[in-house]
Amino acid sequence: MNIDNTQVEETNPDVQPEGTSETWGISPRDAEPMDGIEEQPVSQDGEVQEEKEEPDTFDRSYVEKLRKESAKYRDKAKRAEELEKRLHRSLVAQDGRLADPDDMEFNPDHLHDADALSDAITKLVASKPGLKAQQLSGDVGAGVREKPKPPTTDLLSIMKGLI
Repeated sequence: MNIDNTQVEETNPDVQPEGTSETWGISPRDAEPMDGIEEQPVSQDGEVQEEKEEPDTFDRSYVEKLRKESAKYRDKAKRAEELEKRLHRSLVAQDGRLADPDDMEFNPDHLHDADALSDAITKLVASKPGLKAQQLSGDVGAGVREKPKPPTTDLLSIMKGLI
């Protein structure tokens, strides 16, 4: 870099100038290894030592025992999740505002907070009114009906009167 026709040398604070004995506050032990380069242990003689890797092994019976135990816990978790979903469906059905309780998505928070379930159903019915349960009233043409009344005019008596 030239300033007023004089040569000024740029310095990098991370690089120690040659010929100085000043330390920069970082010892070789504190320095972090560079990416992609693995440090190898060095003996006092300066020779590189190879690490002996001993694989972690366990007895077969112990591993089988752990696998069985884990499988048992996975089965319990699946069963608990299934029961939570059934309970959620029952709570939604008990509310009665939805035609199909399966329309309400499962949320485990609804199991512990009845107000949250009620609010969620209210929001769902407000956003999708077609999911609301239909309440039928009046005579819809089904069920037990009363006997029909006899007609007040009789066609046969009318015909006899004309002859």
